Amino acid sequence: MNRHLRIAFILNDFGVGGVQRLTAGLSKSFDIKNAEITLITLFKREGSFFFQKEVASSVAIENFDFKGLFDIQNFFKLVRFIRRGRFDVAVTQLTFADTVG
Repeated sequence: MNRHLRIAFILNDFGVGGVQRLTAGLSKSFDIKNAEITLITLFKREGSFFFQKEVASSVAIENFDFKGLFDIQNFFKLVRFIRRGRFDVAVTQLTFADTVG
């Protein structure tokens, strides 16, 4: 029985930064026959998609538009998305994503 490993990477945004570059690079290193990768960004702000073009084409990208830590509406949207995604692993990076994810 060969099963895909479902992995979600949750980060603040795809702006210029080390975590963003690392995550974009990591997305290319997984074998798409054995892993299904989803990248989740929490903020939409100007310049926040700098590294998105570096992500492997097989990777799904989901963007949320959090206004801050107490954005309850987007928090529940994120929870619903993660539950429906049935991810085996969720990797959070950076303080806001660590707190909310």
